[in-house]
Amino acid sequence: MVDKMFIAAAEAIAKYAEETGLSNDRIVTSINEVEVFIREALSVAEKAIELEYAGRKISKTELEKEIRELIERPKNIPNKDCYECRTHK
Repeated sequence: MVDKMFIAAAEAIAKYAEETGLSNDRIVTSINEVEVFIREALSVAEKAIELEYAGRKISKTELEKEIRELIERPKNIPNKDCYECRTHK
């Protein structure tokens, strides 16, 4: 990653935090807010495409779809060591 991609990531996180509400108790997003990871990844990928570092160029819609699938996939994989996962049906 290059500096411009790190800046794109930071700006995406800051924008999401502002959109979802900042306060004295909440200056950054929660680790549980998956949407912030999607927006950050999308922003970095778009910057990589813009800077011609990406191996392929795809539409923003397709890019977001792929990113969502990759980031949300782990939620659908049961963790055998997780009590809540084993008991929740």
